[in-house]
Amino acid sequence: MKRYLIFLSIVVIVGCASGPANTAGGSNDITVLWMRAPSERQELLDLIQSYADDFNAAHEDTTVTIEFVDWADGRDAIEQRVAEGTPPDLAVVGSRWVAEFVNQGLIEPLDRYMTPSFREQFIASLINEGAIYQERTFGLPVAASTRALYYNLDLFEQAGLSEPPASWDELLLAGQVIGALEEDVYGFALQGGDGLETNTYFYYFVWGNGGSLYDPSQTSSALDSPESVEALVFLQELIQEGATQPDPASDAYNRRRALEDLFQQGQVGMVISGPWLLNRLQDESPDMRIGVAPIPFNTTSATYGVIDTLVMFRTSASKDAAWDFMDFIYTTERRLAYAQTAGVLPELDAVAESEELAQDEQYVVFLDLLPEARFEPPNIHSEEISQIVIDAVRSVYLGDAEPQDALDDAAALIDNLLQDSTAGW
Repeated sequence: MKRYLIFLSIVVIVGCASGPANTAGGSNDITVLWMRAPSERQELLDLIQSYADDFNAAHEDTTVTIEFVDWADGRDAIEQRVAEGTPPDLAVVGSRWVAEFVNQGLIEPLDRYMTPSFREQFIASLINEGAIYQERTFGLPVAASTRALYYNLDLFEQAGLSEPPASWDELLLAGQVIGALEEDVYGFALQGGDGLETNTYFYYFVWGNGGSLYDPSQTSSALDSPESVEALVFLQELIQEGATQPDPASDAYNRRRALEDLFQQGQVGMVISGPWLLNRLQDESPDMRIGVAPIPFNTTSATYGVIDTLVMFRTSASKDAAWDFMDFIYTTERRLAYAQTAGVLPELDAVAESEELAQDEQYVVFLDLLPEARFEPPNIHSEEISQIVIDAVRSVYLGDAEPQDALDDAAALIDNLLQDSTAGW
């Protein structure tokens, strides 16, 4: 909450300043903050830079500059630029940030720029879930992904397992059998450290048990429901029965990358991740034999849908030129190249239906899961809610609390946030 109030104060100060904040380089100079992972392929960074180079070559009166920022530093970078009075014109942000940025008056609705034909080219669920807030469109999906289960075929064969697990019981058994193969080899990689996505690892199993994060009105938490509690009990069982790596709640496992590393090194038989891992394994471990399957579930097949969103800042002095660049990058050819290079799902229907993507059977698993994807509803308290859930599940993983008690406490804290009159969904 303290971070939120400081950021809101910064926004008020900037909003009261006279004149546009980004005119130093000329009215048609466009700055784009593009978030990236530290391990991003250079090929992808070059592709993104080519968007600016090609656009600049075709528009003599406009100069687009791409600034790459690590995701871990992204919010701080935006806050700092806002505080300095030099916010970017465009930025790639997590869709979970959109509601907060709208509430702070930072970003511009795009509805007036979009023609019906432009909007209709997007996969409906992606533009609706990743950009619409309070019935207005505040961004465009620029990267999307679902999650699936990667499994090591060699370890499965050694363990006598012929198929990937489809149910919770099968996941538990597979984790135990693989974990018994040899020392320093474990079954299922579970993220439990104090970092982003520890909460989503829990959500996989909530959704797979027919549960929800909120009630139908989205005004109170559903994390204390029987479905959610049963999901956390199952994750607790995975740990206690030796189906995961040791001490999943340690600081060593506070990022998804740590789990992917275990899998790539052959130390775990299964990990949940997104389509980008296909590219990484092909680049770095081309001889590794893997399979990809839907996440095991108890009652309901489901996956996690994630969207990165390209937004326009309200303080931009060159909104029309900024929109021209946004429009420029959303061609079938450019979006196909982006999806293939980044290892993400396409945002456009035409790209999703392309023959090029259909040729990769493992990639298609992620694409086929999109209709089952669950998205985190937008809320100005998204970051605080995530931390509450992370703290709750970690208390169970560490043995400090029982699932029902931990989730009762978490739901109460979340409900208090949702009662905030400015929360708005």
